[in-house]
Amino acid sequence: MTHGPFSASLVSTREVMAAPQAHAPQAHAPQAHAPQAHAPQACAPHAHAPHAYALEAARLVTDAHPHTRRPARYIGTESVAGPLAGVLDKFRAQPDTVFPERYCLSLHNVIVAGPGLVFTESPDGGRALLQESAAQTLAKAAPPKGLTRQDANRFTCDLPITHTLPGRYLFLKRPAPNNLALWLVEQAAALALLIDRDCLATPHLILGRIDSPALLDQVCDLVGTLLPGAILHHLPDDEAWRVEQIDYLEPLHLPPLHKHGGALKRLQQHILGAPPTLDPSGPTYFVLQHGGGRTLANEPRILDIAQDFGFTPLDTTHFPARDLAAMFAGARAIVGAKGPAMACSLFAPPGCKVAHISPANLIDPFFWDLASRLDHDYTEIFCRIPAAPPPGRGIRYFLAEKAAVSLFRDITAQAAGA
Repeated sequence: MTHGPFSASLVSTREVMAAPQAHAPQAHAPQAHAPQAHAPQACAPHAHAPHAYALEAARLVTDAHPHTRRPARYIGTESVAGPLAGVLDKFRAQPDTVFPERYCLSLHNVIVAGPGLVFTESPDGGRALLQESAAQTLAKAAPPKGLTRQDANRFTCDLPITHTLPGRYLFLKRPAPNNLALWLVEQAAALALLIDRDCLATPHLILGRIDSPALLDQVCDLVGTLLPGAILHHLPDDEAWRVEQIDYLEPLHLPPLHKHGGALKRLQQHILGAPPTLDPSGPTYFVLQHGGGRTLANEPRILDIAQDFGFTPLDTTHFPARDLAAMFAGARAIVGAKGPAMACSLFAPPGCKVAHISPANLIDPFFWDLASRLDHDYTEIFCRIPAAPPPGRGIRYFLAEKAAVSLFRDITAQAAGA
């Protein structure tokens, strides 16, 4: 095992791409366990001398494009208090955005580490940290464990380098690998887009370590559908790996209000076999919550109300991922507590009524933006949090029964008129 630390300067992918060409690549002896050879892909890079930062090639995967979000129907916004109210108003005032162009970079002699960090060579012989790989992590109040900020643009990484991998790998790891919604939007969508663009040059994928056996089964099920024969390598957050060559696609999720709608729709089509279409007589689901630090405390009573309006309870932990995708693809209305259980609403058809029940302190527009990218009709109802919550871990919140009746009545009427 090789231990750090090593230092790295922050550099953007555009700076890497603009750097001048450097020395010619050295020949490498074939590795016994390198990935099998594949036929040339349509957008695979031509071989040439690498540039500074050990860049072999950068391929344009998708152009910049504008997006206008469908207005969300928010209920109970008076429960959102203090500064959060202003943040929510700011989100709602941004219906129009432009998603930037995205490139896939092929880099040699890379260290990948922690929550998805990519360290490539720098022209001075040291290391450079790709800014795009660290953007979500560095937006937090403190850097992740193992990464120390020296100044605004320089860091020290002291995570142990535990493995050296010969051959070529697609690096897909992003922060929060145990969140299915983020995994779908960031990693599965990226894989679907690269497959669709014929840009995949290796069956070896580096993902984050997944702690939940059930979630791991879902991820393996989805990856196996997208890329039969894929070989998965799970990088823990507390390790660094040295890799001979990686392909790295710039992030397709730029929080809080940027997701790549085209990639999400390609993911739908790859998993489902065809784009989902709304069935006016399709089922309506009440999705039961699981996991997370927030609990809809009176969910059993809300379930009773949902069933009074014809909603079928759905426990997403009991089904393989592809079955869940097919179930959501046939739905005309989906309601549930905001959280990981609602992740597969991504597969719902355009026009589906999707409603999230949220505590008043969870205003993140992730699901609104997701629904808008996929042409869902989105509702979110905010619930008050007790002033003196009961002791214990997490937040417990309650949806008033009168508000629940009104919500299900409105969703049912809308779905019937779809």
